[in-house]
Amino acid sequence: MHHIQIVTFGSVAIVFAVIGVDQTIYSHSASLDAVAAGWLILAMVDILWVLYFTSEEDSLSLYLLNSLGTGICWPGLAPVPWLWLSLEMLRLQTIQSPS
Repeated sequence: MHHIQIVTFGSVAIVFAVIGVDQTIYSHSASLDAVAAGWLILAMVDILWVLYFTSEEDSLSLYLLNSLGTGICWPGLAPVPWLWLSLEMLRLQTIQSPS
């Protein structure tokens, strides 16, 4: 319903996020490098939102973005293999920790 307004604000947010990355990524301070990483993550998320709200109803990109939220993949593939891998690595770390 309000796709055009959301896309407009998302596009402006992408511009501000990229400016934030550009102003903080070249510093030699660890705190400003962390700020730059945060701005970069925010820019990537904003790009995904703009792609989502500009996709047509029957497009492949909308299908893929919708399937990321539900964990559904194509038949025959594991739903979210990176989640299983990260949980397995976390389990191994807790086994190996000296506590």
